[in-house]
Amino acid sequence: MTKNKISRTWSSTAASLALVAGMAFTSTAQAVPCGPIYTGGVAPSTSCRNGADGDTADSAADLNAGNFFGINSWNLLDNTGDGVDHSAWTFWNLSGSVNPNGTWMGVIELADGIWSQFSSLAVVLNGRGGLTDNDVKWAAYQINPGDSWLAWSYDLVHRLGNASLYGTARTPTSVSEPGALAVLFAGLGLGALVLRRRLTRL
Repeated sequence: MTKNKISRTWSSTAASLALVAGMAFTSTAQAVPCGPIYTGGVAPSTSCRNGADGDTADSAADLNAGNFFGINSWNLLDNTGDGVDHSAWTFWNLSGSVNPNGTWMGVIELADGIWSQFSSLAVVLNGRGGLTDNDVKWAAYQINPGDSWLAWSYDLVHRLGNASLYGTARTPTSVSEPGALAVLFAGLGLGALVLRRRLTRL
């Protein structure tokens, strides 16, 4: 293992311990199920919303149909059920980079540049049910725009089943139709003026 890799692993380990410990004291920590309890969730996060009672598998369709966080254009970026897509995120714990399934807690590192592609991101923790409500199998957490490091824990009693990352793609900026027409007519007018001047010189 290279020195940079060792340094990165120890840095992520320290961040993991600090962030997970801090979840008990921050108002931005939410649990599974959502609520102001100290036993798990994702921190920091801006909002939390539970999946429907008994729903064991989250999906983009669930989030969109429920208009989670006022958004109905969520897309699934990755689900750890079939491994971790490191182009989207990386999970860290005391062992280093891991697949979080079946573990208790750790840190999420979002990929560099992900916020340039997505305007909103949400993390879903899915498992056997929360400590305070066994019917709620998963909860979604809206991430603060720009945040790249997150602490997570399912509920400190049950282990994580899998985690999902959802995003809403940024809408590309474009010239409005009236603006595009104005540019077109201005170009045509300039071309006509140049042509007229050339003809008068002949």
